[in-house]
Amino acid sequence: MFSPIAKPVRDISSSPSLIVQVGSAHYRVLASPGSEVAPCPPLASVPQTPYWLLGLGLYQHEAIPVVHLQALLDGQARDASRATQMLIMRDACIALGYLVTDVEADAPNSAQTDATEQREEVLDLDLIGVGHVLMAHASLAPLR
Repeated sequence: MFSPIAKPVRDISSSPSLIVQVGSAHYRVLASPGSEVAPCPPLASVPQTPYWLLGLGLYQHEAIPVVHLQALLDGQARDASRATQMLIMRDACIALGYLVTDVEADAPNSAQTDATEQREEVLDLDLIGVGHVLMAHASLAPLR
């Protein structure tokens, strides 16, 4: 029987950093304790939210906000159909899901190094910091 609750595909919290593909761009993200990759669950839309907030999804019996990372970074979603994986990042008690195209462990001493070097550019991205900004934006929005 189908369950609408997303379950982790793989635990990537032991990796020091990750390579996240968003559309055709690649970003290096520091992993956090509890970082996981899962398929994007069905989402409940939330009225009057920014365009980059897709809605709330159930992940391990917890409702978490799901952000379309390409929409947030580029200002508009281009390949929403390709972004099917959700990178879950936790910081203390806050969990956010980021819709991405692909996630892989960044292992500089492995065969993945060749694939990383072949990419044109890998930019550093602080998703924990982004999460703090997004949560602050959400909590201040009613004051406007």
